Amino acid sequence: MPHTLASPVLTAPLRLRQSVWQALLYALGCFAFCFAGFWAMQPGDIVMRVGLGFFGVGGVFFLVSALPGANFLELRSDGFVLCALFRPTFTNWNDVHDFYPGELVYSAGKLGARSTKMVRIRYAAHINSAFQTNALARALAVTEGVIPGRYGMTHDALAARLNEWLQAYRATQPRADPSAHATS
Repeated sequence: MPHTLASPVLTAPLRLRQSVWQALLYALGCFAFCFAGFWAMQPGDIVMRVGLGFFGVGGVFFLVSALPGANFLELRSDGFVLCALFRPTFTNWNDVHDFYPGELVYSAGKLGARSTKMVRIRYAAHINSAFQTNALARALAVTEGVIPGRYGMTHDALAARLNEWLQAYRATQPRADPSAHATS
């Protein structure tokens, strides 16, 4: 059944949030390391001070990320907004080919390769052609784009939800008339 503008998928924006409890738990862990480091610190111990600063900044970061409106994914009729630490970024549905769950593999030094599961974005051809003009960006990029986090669902379910909104948007767009491009 094709979606229309009256479809519940496209009617109102859907805002998905990251887990506040997870952010608070990470903040608590960071502050626990700060407390332990402060308690074990000797006068002039620069390594402990660096660790204290690192985990202190991490704790503040996770506290800020738990605030309402700090991190969300909002699905709208014209695209989606990904907000990280109060910095929203809008992407139009026309710029996206599809979404799929995948793993981002990275090197962890002597520990070997590690991976993180996330929803990946495959951009439309007009975005890819612009992206391919920059050789440095091509060399550094592991994937075209990602949606960090799970927003209360599995990565597979999140990719399916995003693709559902993408397909609903495409169903509302007028189709190009193939005869308009015919030559005589």
